[in-house]
Amino acid sequence: MAQLYSSALKHRTEGVLEEDTRTWREKFTGACGMTVDEQATLFLNRFALQFQKQGVEAKEVCKFVGAVAEMFNEKAKAGNSKDGKSLKYSGVEFGDVYAEFVGESLTFKERKERFGPFDLDNNGNIDLIEFLLYFYKKEILKGYQHRNGVDSDIPEETQTEALMKEVSGPAVLIDKQLDQNILDLKRLEEGYNKTVAALKSEAVDGGSNLKKIQLAANLKKAEDNYKNDQKRFWSNEQIQGKLEKMMKKQEDLVSSVRAEIAAEDEAARGPTKKK
Repeated sequence: MAQLYSSALKHRTEGVLEEDTRTWREKFTGACGMTVDEQATLFLNRFALQFQKQGVEAKEVCKFVGAVAEMFNEKAKAGNSKDGKSLKYSGVEFGDVYAEFVGESLTFKERKERFGPFDLDNNGNIDLIEFLLYFYKKEILKGYQHRNGVDSDIPEETQTEALMKEVSGPAVLIDKQLDQNILDLKRLEEGYNKTVAALKSEAVDGGSNLKKIQLAANLKKAEDNYKNDQKRFWSNEQIQGKLEKMMKKQEDLVSSVRAEIAAEDEAARGPTKKK
């Protein structure tokens, strides 16, 4: 499950680590293709520890996600869902889920406005993970802002895309040193790319013959400067190691909290009477 929620995603195939080169859209589509229970686990592994750092207890999140997943499964079965996991956001079944957990009813138009942007394949379905992104969008968008070093609010028209991207990004606010190194390296790369584009544009678009001749040397100098600047931050190997440890920490938290909830539920039911 960890493979899906890290942007430095690596697959383990017969003990070999392989880089995951899928786009965020492909990763998100893959997540929506999972069963309801698998989506619940993915969401918790990705966000429970981050939410706890944001002031929302992991136990509360695990209980809520479990309850929503249970109702999603029930409604998918009752509504004769074709894939056994999705609900039509125009249907009464999803209306019941929304009213139960959000506490209000929506018209079809309101549902389409709120959940239509998640519908990448335009089939009118809503999956568990999409509803959870909507429900926890305040915390998730705060994480997105932190990841990208942005203080201003995210424009409403781009919020859904930001939410979906966060599913396949590594958790933030858990290791702030890690967050800062990733952000600084991202900004450094963006600066380098702008420098390269400017040098090429200057040499090609009306530049002198001398500048065209000097282009290769200037590009090499920019690349050397970029590589030297990278040395001020953590190496890729250090970042990968930190990410893998963090992912393990996230999964361990969810596993232990779920076990605690299960034990409490069993205790509340009392001893089973033998026949």
